Amino acid sequence: MERAQEEKMLKVFGLYDIRSLGVSGEKSWVGDPTQGARGISGGQRRRLSLARSIACGARIMFCDEPTSGLSATDAEHVVRYLRLLSHKYSVLIIMSIHQPRREVARLFDELILLTSNPGRAVYQGPLSGLSEYAEKVGFVVPKQVNPTDRVMDLITPGTKSAREQDFIQYFSQKQQPILDEVVDAELRRERQTPMEILHAMREPLKVFGTLPTLRHSKYAVSFRRQLSVVAARQFRLRCRDKMHFLGDLAGAIAKALLFILAYYEIGKKGSPLQAGYFFFVLMASSIDQVKTMPKIISERTIMKLETSEALYSEWAYILPFTFMSMHVWFWSLMVNAVMESLYMMLSGIAKDATTAQVMSLPFLLLFMLYNGFTVTIQTCPKWLAWAIDISPVAYAMEAMTVAAAEYCVPDGPPCGQDGLYSAIVPHFGYKNRPKQALSVMCACMIIFRAVHVLALKFLNNIKR
Repeated sequence: MERAQEEKMLKVFGLYDIRSLGVSGEKSWVGDPTQGARGISGGQRRRLSLARSIACGARIMFCDEPTSGLSATDAEHVVRYLRLLSHKYSVLIIMSIHQPRREVARLFDELILLTSNPGRAVYQGPLSGLSEYAEKVGFVVPKQVNPTDRVMDLITPGTKSAREQDFIQYFSQKQQPILDEVVDAELRRERQTPMEILHAMREPLKVFGTLPTLRHSKYAVSFRRQLSVVAARQFRLRCRDKMHFLGDLAGAIAKALLFILAYYEIGKKGSPLQAGYFFFVLMASSIDQVKTMPKIISERTIMKLETSEALYSEWAYILPFTFMSMHVWFWSLMVNAVMESLYMMLSGIAKDATTAQVMSLPFLLLFMLYNGFTVTIQTCPKWLAWAIDISPVAYAMEAMTVAAAEYCVPDGPPCGQDGLYSAIVPHFGYKNRPKQALSVMCACMIIFRAVHVLALKFLNNIKR
């Protein structure tokens, strides 16, 4: 949506300027009650969800009890704003609601009353005609009584006053034939092509602002726009989550201090100790991103809601995580990015954080055991050599060790004369093949990300 369109939509739902409620409209945080983060009220949150649902220009909305859990005032506000949306933007809204107040029921253009177990239609029409309809069936509705409450009591099986069969029979005899005639007449009308329907809808759509050009995608904006918006949101969320940021910072400082104390002046020491240092750095990088799985899984429901409404694609959601973590692995180890991709893939497949952590153990054992250091190409069985060939940890260990053989430390052993290249490298079967190492790591990362996208599309769908 363009800026002007966004402002119009917020105004339609009464969210643009609500300072009287103590909130400054679009500058307010939504918040998350489950995390103790205060934000907008429940009614405002519900209206914002509805506004989000039509951000991509939806023409039909199905709302399943949008007023449940709200106060009577908030429920009326939600229905009133939906009515305004329907009349102003020509959006067809079909809503289910239980026991609406008289003020709420009056807002609907059409009411369809259903019995339960099974659902059978007993009335279709405006609220103003419900009392007269009930009298024709044989039941009087007092003027001071809400007609919907009275009729719902009569058509609900199991209650003392239940008379649902009377209403079902009257509907099938009186209203059903009329509705069938209307449906038949519509079916006999000349059909329109999709393009003709789109052209006919252009006039009511102009209230949204400048109409976009015809697109061949279900998304209202380009992928670049999706990527920039989602990345900006992820950045804002990360900046706002001060506790998480401080926790990451404190953890990084603690790990750095532990490595400093354990491997102080490691560059001046022998090659076996240096190789051990590389190994433990890789192990720390491999397990460092496990902490991201619970957070990713907790955000998955919101992501699936937004992608199902065609606000953005799954790739636009996943790629910003790579960019946001680039400052970690770009300066340390490529293996960190590969393992993060693995954990994100498992977060998309698993139903919860516990399952994701359990599923990560076989991958961790595979990559960390066949690491080219404790288990090398020389020592593992030939039929298991493939495990080292696909292990990002093994390639990182190999590349770091070979590179270190050509690196000179001031006041340290001469380059290549302490046995690092002449003894350790041949012993472990290391080769100078940075292109192959980079290719395998990139391939692993791309595969993990692609499987993550497929998992987000087809697994753990929201049960509506």
